[in-house]
Amino acid sequence: MRTLIAFLEALYEEPTGVASDGVHPDYGVMPHFSPIGLTHSIDLSGAARNAAGGLFSRLAALIERAYGVAGLKISASHALRSNIDGQAGLFVHRMVASGGGRYPADLSLWIPAWASNCGSAWRGRAFAYAPHYARLFELPLAASESISRTEFPVEDDAVVLAISLDFYRTYPKYREFTYRLSAVDTGLLLGRITRLAGPEWTVKIDFDLNAELQQRILGRDTDRYPIYALITLRFRGPTSRHDEIWPRLEEHAPIGMLDATAPLPAPQSYFSGHFLHAHRMAQGAPTNTTHGTGSATMAVGPRSEEFGDPDESSHGIFRQSRAHAFTGLSLDRHILERCVKAMMHARAAMIGAASGQATASPPLLITVLNVDGVERGLYAVNEGSDELQRIAALDQPEKLSVAQYGKTFDIQKAGFVVHVTGHVECLLKGARGVREFRVREMVNGATLEAGIAVCAARDVTAHPYLGFSSRRVKDFYRLNDSKLRVMSQLCVGRVSDSAYLYYPFQC
Repeated sequence: MRTLIAFLEALYEEPTGVASDGVHPDYGVMPHFSPIGLTHSIDLSGAARNAAGGLFSRLAALIERAYGVAGLKISASHALRSNIDGQAGLFVHRMVASGGGRYPADLSLWIPAWASNCGSAWRGRAFAYAPHYARLFELPLAASESISRTEFPVEDDAVVLAISLDFYRTYPKYREFTYRLSAVDTGLLLGRITRLAGPEWTVKIDFDLNAELQQRILGRDTDRYPIYALITLRFRGPTSRHDEIWPRLEEHAPIGMLDATAPLPAPQSYFSGHFLHAHRMAQGAPTNTTHGTGSATMAVGPRSEEFGDPDESSHGIFRQSRAHAFTGLSLDRHILERCVKAMMHARAAMIGAASGQATASPPLLITVLNVDGVERGLYAVNEGSDELQRIAALDQPEKLSVAQYGKTFDIQKAGFVVHVTGHVECLLKGARGVREFRVREMVNGATLEAGIAVCAARDVTAHPYLGFSSRRVKDFYRLNDSKLRVMSQLCVGRVSDSAYLYYPFQC
């Protein structure tokens, strides 16, 4: 157990295994979910969902706006290099951020066998979302029809979204650090789904499936493809609760290129012993948590003009992770204030959903570098307040730079940097045991996503970054609390459009 604790705590210090060039030699095509052979599928594109109408159109729009392809990025520097080393300069831009652009999280749909608001042909089936094709493809190996309401109590007018991981997408680059990074990636997606769903759907989150039930829901190997969270959705809008969700079942033959992008095989021995041990320990059923009690209803996020409409395309289309293009120009004060307020609200709501009750959380820490109307310095924002409390002057900003492991951008050119903190003394002592670690990191990711969403603009980037020393950042803020960890950071600043083109679109 001591070895396991040491492994988890080390993940806050060293992003181990990162290749110097950022690319692992085993990669040919970046793996992502793709069907092989003939399979049933559902078209989620705008034309199809508009034609179907009803609940299906709302659910399809939610999935696409949460995790769909939002545009294409063209990097001039990569395009020039492609003539030399074959690296392409064209990248697919998705709605949420992802560590290294790996997108290890997969989004799937499970329709319980007892669902009352869809045709009988759809009940007890599971589908995986393929963003590159804007479709849901049936998972033929799933045993979802055999799951009973006793095993997983879901209302008869609800559907369930599952967030699972493919560790192999991230592990070749980040090695053991993948265990933490992928949980944050899951939280980013989880946060976006719950925020977008809040106005129309009643949302519940379950973090507490055991591995056997996971495998039956999606029919996939839980060592490589574990489910980290299930999101239960019940529509509470004007549509009748008995309206049928699904359009006509469609037979779809995937085009030939899908075979070239199929998931790459990963032998069990590929992952390190520490990695697999921590993962398998977290997969067992939590001893004191049952589905439903740990699946509290999410609080609906604010919908004032201050935060904007959560359905605005800019939240995903203009989201950028381009800290390398920081200009050092100042930011407006309202950007800082909105970012902090949104992150505090999202963290409180997600902690409540994870624990079934509202619990106090550690402060957010903010380094203000160049914000109009706010003095440079170190600040904290505590639970129950949106006010910045000054900790100290910013007299040694270079210490923040030294704490960064990656040197791909100059953090001192940001307008401000937000650090999310947490306590680690109960990592293995709660009802979830080892699983508590990854749940906390999902809360962390959802907190980051809220800040990213409200900062999205053409000339502003909100870049989440985990490649730093928690210990050094804590020392930078002059904190003496030995139990506090700095879990993540969000770097926000003005960016330049030079040497970079982006073409946004919506399906």
